[in-house]
Amino acid sequence: MVLAGLVFAACGEPNGGPSAGGAAAGLGAGAKAPRGHWYKSQDAGAIDERAEAARALESIGYASGMEEGSSRFGVLAHDATRAQPGLNLYVSGHGAEARLVEMDGTLVHRWERSPLTIWPERADLGFGYFRKARLLDDGGILAIFEGKGLVCLDRDSNVRWSYDGPAHHDVGVLPDGRVFSLDREARIFASIDPERLLLDDRITIFSPEGEVLQQVSLMGALMRSPFAERTRSYIRTKIDEIVALRAKTRERYAEEIARDPALLERFRFTGDVFHTNSVRVVSEEVAAAIDGLEAGWFLLSVREMNALIALEIEGDGAIARWYLDGSWQMQHEAVPLPTGRILLFDNQGGRRSGVRGRSRVVEVEPRDGAIAWEYAGAGARGLNSPVGGSCQRLANGNTLVIESTAGRAVEVTAEGAVVWEFVSPHRAGEDEELIAFLPDVVRVERSTVERWLARGR
Repeated sequence: MVLAGLVFAACGEPNGGPSAGGAAAGLGAGAKAPRGHWYKSQDAGAIDERAEAARALESIGYASGMEEGSSRFGVLAHDATRAQPGLNLYVSGHGAEARLVEMDGTLVHRWERSPLTIWPERADLGFGYFRKARLLDDGGILAIFEGKGLVCLDRDSNVRWSYDGPAHHDVGVLPDGRVFSLDREARIFASIDPERLLLDDRITIFSPEGEVLQQVSLMGALMRSPFAERTRSYIRTKIDEIVALRAKTRERYAEEIARDPALLERFRFTGDVFHTNSVRVVSEEVAAAIDGLEAGWFLLSVREMNALIALEIEGDGAIARWYLDGSWQMQHEAVPLPTGRILLFDNQGGRRSGVRGRSRVVEVEPRDGAIAWEYAGAGARGLNSPVGGSCQRLANGNTLVIESTAGRAVEVTAEGAVVWEFVSPHRAGEDEELIAFLPDVVRVERSTVERWLARGR
């Protein structure tokens, strides 16, 4: 049962049901795809209410979706004279796979591994898809099953190692080969609320072979920092919102809850107070360009706080060293640039700035949070991805923009001209009218994959 105005679907959970068919083979294929994580058209007036409710769910809930599938899909535009050459690695809510494709959409390589083949004893897994995939030098990948686990696959999709903890959103590799990922844990923090569970985000660090070496708490890092009182005040305000939301839910759905008292507990009011959604290591080059950041720190995008926070790991713990907020709202994918700015996908700040859509990609000045550059969509169609969203600054200065809920990616110049466009072919829903969530597309240099690709030919 789904109650109007609220949604039980989570950030990494399917909105659809059980799989209904195989995935399309390549960008241009139109074969029926599994019912995965999708976003359906709805009354725009319901978006804010759903997002407000979703933010209170432990499962890191998102608003129910927004986009219907189009009859036009695949690579719709490609200006080879202005687009950055390379290949595209993408993951999609239709299923547990990652695809490496040419600029024209031709399939080059595919990795696939369902969660039940990795953790067959876990009956809780259900449907799963890759939320993020990082390509390794030898053709392997690291892939996140949102909130369910992390897996390292070789080029032939064999499992090298796996982690069955609640990894989520992002994964990367340190220069020495160690792996880091976002993780989370529901805990009680007595100094804030002695009874209420709060969802704490963590950075988990693994050996190259997958052994857990260290886990550090974001809450602990903030409570040890100069930002402790600001964080404590923010969380207490969030708890008040959670209490009010629970009361509102009980009142609004009194008849349904009277018939089924357990229904209210399906809204897991544990307090997703952070919802960290990206993590990057600050490089020497970036540290030299951005005053206040040091090489080796971890830069986090903390969605619920509308903040970018840098942590330094010290011994067994961490401390927050740097904090920045600004005009952005509910952002994703904060990427520090060697130019001295930070690129991020601003999911909902566009509506406060008078741009075409609700969303935009922005370059932020770290010294004061000022917006130095933005892309908010072309023509009458504004950029709009209330949740998800990603971005990448390419070698030629263009920017790759992923409009996740629309299943769409575009490469744009600094002037905002679209020089490459891709719309996902993957569909979901009873009549395949829904477009699969498109969490990420990454442009890959051809030279980095030629060696391992040649071995498999």
